[in-house]
Amino acid sequence: MRYTVWDPHAVRSFDRANLTQQQRALAEGVLRALEPGTYLSEHVVGANSAVLALTRSHHVLESHTRVDQPRVGLTRTVLAQALSNVEAAVPAHSVTPNGAFVIGQAQQLLTLVNSAMAGSLTPVVKQTYAQQLEALVQPVASAVRSALATLWNGAVLTPAVAGQIRGQVAVLVALEGRDGLALKDDLVAAFNRGPVDAAKLADILWPARKQYRVALTVSGTRLLEELDRLLPGAAQWPLVGPALPPGVPRSPAVRGLVTAVIGGVGSGTLVQVPVQAADAHTAIAQARRELTETLDQYAAGQRLMELGLSPLSVVIDPTNRPLLTESRVSGGKSARPLTSGWSASLRPALRMANLAGQVDAPVASVALAWSAIESTGVTAADFETIAKACALHSVRQQLLSVYKSVTDSANAQLRHTRWYADSFVTVLAKAERSLAAANRGTTAAAQEAASRLTDSLAVIRRRQAEAQVNAVQLEKVLAPAIDVVRQNLLQGGDRDHPLNMSSWKLDLNDFLDAVLPRQVSTPPTVQQTSDALTVLADVAGGLAREQLTAWQHRLAAPSALVDWLKDQQELFHGLLAWMYASRNLAIHTGQFALPADILTAHAGRGIADLILEFLGHWHQDQRGRGLPDDAPRDIVIALASRRDELVQHLGSAASCHPLNVATISAPDRDCWHRT
Repeated sequence: MRYTVWDPHAVRSFDRANLTQQQRALAEGVLRALEPGTYLSEHVVGANSAVLALTRSHHVLESHTRVDQPRVGLTRTVLAQALSNVEAAVPAHSVTPNGAFVIGQAQQLLTLVNSAMAGSLTPVVKQTYAQQLEALVQPVASAVRSALATLWNGAVLTPAVAGQIRGQVAVLVALEGRDGLALKDDLVAAFNRGPVDAAKLADILWPARKQYRVALTVSGTRLLEELDRLLPGAAQWPLVGPALPPGVPRSPAVRGLVTAVIGGVGSGTLVQVPVQAADAHTAIAQARRELTETLDQYAAGQRLMELGLSPLSVVIDPTNRPLLTESRVSGGKSARPLTSGWSASLRPALRMANLAGQVDAPVASVALAWSAIESTGVTAADFETIAKACALHSVRQQLLSVYKSVTDSANAQLRHTRWYADSFVTVLAKAERSLAAANRGTTAAAQEAASRLTDSLAVIRRRQAEAQVNAVQLEKVLAPAIDVVRQNLLQGGDRDHPLNMSSWKLDLNDFLDAVLPRQVSTPPTVQQTSDALTVLADVAGGLAREQLTAWQHRLAAPSALVDWLKDQQELFHGLLAWMYASRNLAIHTGQFALPADILTAHAGRGIADLILEFLGHWHQDQRGRGLPDDAPRDIVIALASRRDELVQHLGSAASCHPLNVATISAPDRDCWHRT
C-alpha cells in the first residue's frame, strides 16, 4: 500500500485553496481511490456506484438476451447486486431534488426487473428492460455531478453521505478515462492558483477530450500491411537505423524512442496512433490498447513472427509538446516471495495472478485473475464463502489504512511546513544579491530598483519569519504526538529518523485499542496513544481525520461493525459475480471489450491479490510453528466461518473491545479473544 496523495506539494495546494474539511476530504478521497496501490475496499472499484450498477445491469441483461451469456442464474445475481448498489446510493443522490427523482426511477426499474427475472420472460421484454436501464445511465451520471456541486458549495452533509458522494464521483471520473496521477497534477496546479469553484472542479475532473498523437514502436517487423484499414488514422515508418525516417515528427522525445528500439532489437516499426483522451497518460493507455488489439490480427496471420510493443511511448498533445513516458512500474530495494516456505499449493495462483497483471487486454486479465482464484480450489458456487473471507481480512486492511492515512497526512503537513520555511533561504539570497547589485549603480534607475528591492526584501524576511514560526509551532504540536506513537505502537520506531512512523513494526491490536472507545479500565498508555492519534488527525484534517472518526464510531457499537462487515461481503460478492460474468463472456462469446472493463480487471486482480495475501499470512504462520500447509480452499472456508462467528459474537456483545485483528487471518486463532 503506497499513497502519493499526501505529499508536500499536494498539501501546500490544499492549504492555498483554503479548502474546507468537507472539500479536502473529497479531493483526497477521490485521488486516493484512483491510486493503484490503494486497498481494494478503498479503491474506486470498491466504491458503490449507481452509474456502474446500471451500466452492468444493462449489459448483462442485453447479453443474456442476445447470446444466453451469462446464464440466467448468474444474470439474476448481477441484477440483484445492481439493485442493492442503487438502494445504497439513494442518500448520496437525494442531496438534490433531481438526483432523488432519477435514483428513485432506477430503484423502481431494477426492482421490477429483478421481480420479473424470477419468472420466465420473452426476449423482447428482456431487451426492453435492457434499453430502459441504459436510458437511465446518463441522467444518474448527471445527478452525481449535481451532488458534487452541492457538496463542494458547502451543504451540511453527514460524513457517511459525503463519503458516498466521493465514491460516486471517483467512479464517474474513472469511467471517463481520467488518469489518477494526471488528475492530481491538474488539481494541485488549480489549487495553487487559489480557490476553485464547483464548475471549475468539474472541468478538472471531467475535462473535454483532446486530440493526442501517440508514438509507439513495434518490434518484429518493419511494416504492418494495411494498418490504416485496421487502425484508421494510424501512420507508420520503418526503423532500420539510428536516423529518423522521413516524415517522422522531429523531437528529442521521438528520437529517444527510436534510439531505444534500435539499440534493443535492431529494427522495427514506429507507429503513430491518434486518440481522443482527457489527458496525456490516458491517451497513452488507450493507444497501447488499440495497437495491442490490432497486433492480434497480425499474430494470427504471421505465426512465425513475434511482434512486441515497447514499454516506451511518446505522446504529443495539441500544443505539439512531446512527452516521452514509460509504462508505470514501481520498484524497491528488494523483492520477497509471498511465503518463505514456497508453498506449492499457491504456485498456480501466483503464476496466474502475475500473468493477469502483465496482460494489456482488460477482459483477458479478468479471466486470468479468475483462474488464479479458481486454482485455490474454489468455484463460482463459492461466491458467498469467498466474499465472507475477503470481508474479514478487510478489517485488518482498513485499520492499517487508517493508521497510514493519519500518520502519512500529518507527516506531510510537517514536511511541507518545514520545506516552505527553508525555501525562503534561496529566495532571500537571490533578493539580497539583486539589492547589492542595484546599490552599486549610480543611475536614477538603479536607485529606484534598490528602493523597490529593499521593500521586497523586507516582505520576504517577514514572510520567512512567519514561516519559521509556523514550522516551529507545528513541530511543537506534532513531535510529542509522533514520539508517543513511536514508543507505544512501533516499539520505539527508527531511532535514526525520529519522525518516521512506518507501519512495519505496528502491532494492530495496540492501534485498535487506541481507536476503541475508552473505558474505566483503559490503561493510561492507551489513553495517551489515543490522544496522540487525535492530535495527528486534527492537524492532518481532510480524509485522514474523517477515516479515524469513522472507525471510532464503527467500533463504538458492535452493530455498526456488523453492518460494515455485511456491506463489505456484499461488495466482494458483487465484484466476484461481475468478474465471473465477464470471464464467461470472454470465453464463451469472445467479447474482450466490455463496459468498464478496466475497472473490472483491476477488481479481479485486487481480489486475487487479497486472497493470496490472507493465504500467505496463514501459511507463513503455519511454517513458523512447524505445521504443514493447509489446502487453500480449506483456509477460505475457515475464514468465512470465522467471519460468521465474529458476527455472532458482535450480535451479543456490549462493546468491540475483545476484537483481535492482529491474527485475524492466522490459523487456529480466535478473532474475538486476545491471547
